[in-house]
Amino acid sequence: PNLDAIVAIAKDDTQPGQVINDAVGLIGAVGPPHCFAPLIGMIATPHQSARFKFVAANNALKCGGAKSLAEVIRALPTAGAYYHDDLKVFLIDQISRMTPREAVQAALRELLADKSTIAPWVAIEALAAIKSTEDLGRIKAMAGSKAQLVGYWGERNPEGKADPTLGRRAKELAEQMERPAPQAPPK
Repeated sequence: PNLDAIVAIAKDDTQPGQVINDAVGLIGAVGPPHCFAPLIGMIATPHQSARFKFVAANNALKCGGAKSLAEVIRALPTAGAYYHDDLKVFLIDQISRMTPREAVQAALRELLADKSTIAPWVAIEALAAIKSTEDLGRIKAMAGSKAQLVGYWGERNPEGKADPTLGRRAKELAEQMERPAPQAPPK
């Protein structure tokens, strides 16, 4: 009965980070399917913390499971910066643990055709993370994309590196997938 009040606390960016995290945790504790709508609704909420969208999306994935993957990723704001390390920790690592694998792959393949930049980016990163070699051709096909991955290097970019394009990242991931796994030295 207090879910709306807890959601309001989670969205309130004047609250300390731990209070927000606790509120999001309580929403998740409600369990599926009741936790999903509030969590997905929070993903695009403007917030002073750049990580808020990731925390909300991560918890929405946990609540909704593999069947919610495409919906959660499409809920991410199309504008704004996405730091690669946060993307990996909060989304890619979560997606790589999801089952059943076939459902996860199907959702990621669907996201490859999305018109946004963020959805195909998540898709290629996650397909590479789960070592979906059968999707190598699909990842390579993204190599021509000129879409900028805004915020890729994060706020602390002392070298002033330019953000890569989706195409460049797709090429890097494809090359990583094609490299043979390192062999352990003989004992």
